[in-house]
Amino acid sequence: MHEKDTRCTHQLTTVNSHGMVACAHCRTVEWFTPQGRADAHAGMAAAFGNFDLFVTLRGLGNAAPVVSLYVPVSADDRRALAALPVRAWLQVDPRFWISSDGDRLLISVEPTHEVSLSDGAPMLSLVPSLA
Repeated sequence: MHEKDTRCTHQLTTVNSHGMVACAHCRTVEWFTPQGRADAHAGMAAAFGNFDLFVTLRGLGNAAPVVSLYVPVSADDRRALAALPVRAWLQVDPRFWISSDGDRLLISVEPTHEVSLSDGAPMLSLVPSLA
């Protein structure tokens, strides 16, 4: 975890099968299992893998030029979304950022990559974009 200062809220929240620490001040999100720190993509998939893609837009003032908006499909999904700070871009990895407006999950990746949240399966992957 990053060094905490007085503005940070590094509270561990359980989101489905993973623990998550999401800090708007540090602009980071980290994932944990009982064994310790978890792979970020596995944590994302566990928390948000059932969300439905709503629309993909050109970004404005976000981490990368394209933003995909995902919507929760269940009460568990809405609880996972509520664990994120609102209106703050959090870095999952150097090419991958997430945010929330409170109702939707926003995912922004560099133009050379795209994110695939698989429907109903605990899988999230960054794959090279063909665009």
